Amino acid sequence: MIKKFTESIAVFSVVIVLFGLVKQYVYYLRFDVPIKYFITISELGAIVSDDLLIVGLAVSIILFGIYLSIDYSIPIEEIEKQNRNRKELLEKLRTTNPTKYREIVRSKKWLIILLFIGCLAGAIFMKSYGTKLILVTVLIMLAPYFMLVFNSDRLYSYLSGQLNYIYLTIVLSVIAYMSFLAVQISSVENGRFTGTIIKTADSTYISTKDSYFIGKTEKFIFFYDSKTNATTIIPADNVTIISLKQNSTYSR
Repeated sequence: MIKKFTESIAVFSVVIVLFGLVKQYVYYLRFDVPIKYFITISELGAIVSDDLLIVGLAVSIILFGIYLSIDYSIPIEEIEKQNRNRKELLEKLRTTNPTKYREIVRSKKWLIILLFIGCLAGAIFMKSYGTKLILVTVLIMLAPYFMLVFNSDRLYSYLSGQLNYIYLTIVLSVIAYMSFLAVQISSVENGRFTGTIIKTADSTYISTKDSYFIGKTEKFIFFYDSKTNATTIIPADNVTIISLKQNSTYSR
């Protein structure tokens, strides 16, 4: 019991670090900052910790919905029997009524293809980085389904099985997390830190609608200029004062 608990903590810690790395990489990619050169591994856990409450709440709601949808009075043997019956019915439909089987598979194929093409078009033509981020995430999570489009039997079998519901839970959780990150990026772009002041010994940086504070690590502070698409990187050791202002209503 203690061993399993210890292993779970280790796995959870790795997941937290990975989430922190993904979050920082995707966030600073918007501002063309190669964040891997400016951040340490020890910072990643602390960075994602701010989001744990929101992410944990979203996952908890999804898991609670799954919990409510499961009938625990059904013994495991019965569930296994239902799975076998489902596979038998699937095979029976494929052999006895191939026309209907092909129609069902075709409709699922077109749904996946249209959704994939729609997200791809949106990711290419949308101007908002936050929207692009969400659409690209959906594309990545849809990739396994898209690959199955080329194998009709496996596609229908997979979509009719329990593994599909497990994967959909993961998909929804990842999309929810990336959507939350997209909102954070949009808020910074639209003036969340307008009025923030950072002073060094020889310079003063004030967040405006065109040049604004976008974040900091343990050793660096980042200021982005939207007109020149350039980021000024300020060593934290040179900073004498940070007056951080976070607006609830954005200027743009």
